[in-house]
Amino acid sequence: MKDTNNSKQFNNYSKFQNKPLVASKGFNKYNKYEKPHHQTFHRHKDDDYDDYDDNDEEYGSFKNFEKINRRNENSWGGKHKANKNIKPANVCIIANFRSPTFTGRVGTAILDAAKKQNFFFAGSERRSYAWQKEFILPETVSKTLELPDVSKSRCYVSNIYSFGQEHAGPQDSWIASFDPMSENQPQLKRLQRAGLVIVPSEKHAQVCKKAGIKPQRIKIAPIPVNTEIFNPRAVCPKDYVNKKDYFRIITSGNPLNRKGLEDILLAYIKEFNPSEKVELIIKLTHLPKIKKDFAYEVLDFRKKLGALNSMFAKVTVIDSTMSDEDYAGLLASADVYAAGNLSFNSAITVREAAACGLHIIGADYLNSISNLPMNTIIPVKTQDYEMPKGELYADSPSIKVRKLDPQGLSYAMRKAFNAKDCLRGRKLGIAASFKNSITWDELARLVLPKPKEE
Repeated sequence: MKDTNNSKQFNNYSKFQNKPLVASKGFNKYNKYEKPHHQTFHRHKDDDYDDYDDNDEEYGSFKNFEKINRRNENSWGGKHKANKNIKPANVCIIANFRSPTFTGRVGTAILDAAKKQNFFFAGSERRSYAWQKEFILPETVSKTLELPDVSKSRCYVSNIYSFGQEHAGPQDSWIASFDPMSENQPQLKRLQRAGLVIVPSEKHAQVCKKAGIKPQRIKIAPIPVNTEIFNPRAVCPKDYVNKKDYFRIITSGNPLNRKGLEDILLAYIKEFNPSEKVELIIKLTHLPKIKKDFAYEVLDFRKKLGALNSMFAKVTVIDSTMSDEDYAGLLASADVYAAGNLSFNSAITVREAAACGLHIIGADYLNSISNLPMNTIIPVKTQDYEMPKGELYADSPSIKVRKLDPQGLSYAMRKAFNAKDCLRGRKLGIAASFKNSITWDELARLVLPKPKEE
């Protein structure tokens, strides 16, 4: 019997087929394929994302962030003599702007919203795991990042473990994301002195209160989604148009252990066969960095993708950088979104998928932290799972998370496939009922420093 506690175990997919599992002839360590059944779209040949030195402070690492941030403060902050005559900004937004994940999404949207409302916001860019040099920023944001930061108030936008040892002070705010199902997170102590802590759900707020953060400093604000971009009418890029009317299951994210991508892949190829008109799309920010050997990545994910061939149901892997418009079009072309996460921080990806009218296959507790419309989630039972040290994120302790039941995940995929006509008919209804309790403009106003009481 397979040891499910060994996260590095290579799954032998051949036991689900009558034929032996073999890689395509053209597959090698650079992930090239000859079999057309498994489509993969590569990055530009000059891309050196996998080649940077993680100890190089220019790109940043978890250990070097404190040193980098001190350098940023001395170069651009109020102490710098060249900036003494520059009008201080209302607030400086600190985020990993060139990232398609939570920190980049939120940081970029707030700066853009502030500009439209004529707020004087500054920006300070941090680089963490999902940083992408080819990620295109709006012109208003890129110009803001070129300006010196002389603000006294900070607004940090990140997972609580992504910015090294940075702590928010009484004049600062933190738009925080963390897994509210794993309450034993010492990083939450870094939020105790913040003047304002913004979290996406009541579940997050409860965990913050248990960590000693004063209730009056906590604000619940579900992460907004730009429905002008993310909606069922978004146009799919021509390279990925669903020409044969396949039932599409889509998932997206970094190749991290906590994203559960291999669980989704295993459940899919176990449940479906090549004769069925079904397709799994895996939208990656990038493939695992084979030169890095990060413990928190799915290290053999390239092997698993390379072993796919015409004996299995169709799988399409996309690891190129996409604009928000193209990604929204890819979502809108699908029928259901599979969220296999062992750990949810902000659940922004499922909110974007729901805004495009998709039902969500996900954990039975997902609705309590994602604020989705009723009857949007196809729930899957979860079970306790202990992630080994260093596998949740860099230098993480051993921690308990919630893992999707494998049989339940396969069943949910089959259930969605059998009800495909119904799911497609509800797309517009889901999108129409997807309402945010707060907009980006309101979120930008929320992080403005409050005037001191006289």
